[in-house]
Amino acid sequence: TGIDEATRPAFKAFAASMLSPLARELGWEPRKADGDEDRLLRKEALAALLLLAEDPWLDAEADRRAAAFLKDPRSVDGDTAAIALRASTRRAGDARLSELIAALGRAPAPHTPEHRQAILQAMGSFADPVILRRALDWTLADRVKYQDGYAVFAAAAEWPASRPHLVAWTRDHVVELKEKLAGFAVVRFAAVVGSVCEAPARAEAASFFGDALRDVEGAERPLQQALEAADLCIGLRAREAARLKKRLSGRRAGK
Repeated sequence: TGIDEATRPAFKAFAASMLSPLARELGWEPRKADGDEDRLLRKEALAALLLLAEDPWLDAEADRRAAAFLKDPRSVDGDTAAIALRASTRRAGDARLSELIAALGRAPAPHTPEHRQAILQAMGSFADPVILRRALDWTLADRVKYQDGYAVFAAAAEWPASRPHLVAWTRDHVVELKEKLAGFAVVRFAAVVGSVCEAPARAEAASFFGDALRDVEGAERPLQQALEAADLCIGLRAREAARLKKRLSGRRAGK
């Protein structure tokens, strides 16, 4: 979170150089000799490569596996299916959002709770902020359960580039969230302000959400904790951003 956007491409390249060799070695498919640690390491390496580096190596395999998953979730290895679907959806357009919503509503449902969770996480993974907003708007529909809506939101929050859009969306829809959800649930959405890492945005968020949640019981302390997390990020960036940028630039130049 403390990495600014100017430095992020260099950080992604660094993350890819660290994670890609391991992910490629482990591959997507489980092996007969795999133990529990191997399966867990494969899943974590692929997920980290996706979220931290968005490595193009993932794309071809992810697209193929995502298509297979949407046709029949049971046809793809369960440990890596969710990662493939998120990686593919990251670059997808409106048609993918329709596919995901249709897959959730299919009856009888052809998926397990794990498959359902994979679909919800994919809905929060669109890079296009317009489509991401449409996915978030879907969570406000009467038929959508709180836990499903929050799963989409939480998945989106894992992507650094999506966090400012989540703050803006929550601000735009805080009245609807308060009408639909219990107080504790509204607070969970508003806690995304903890991802803010710029002082002006932090001040604006503190003012707006402080007023908007004033009538929500139990909101004051969690909101303050989220704002404290934002302060930590702002402070870390102020202390370390220039040094990190210099190190990553030097590394890219072969120093």
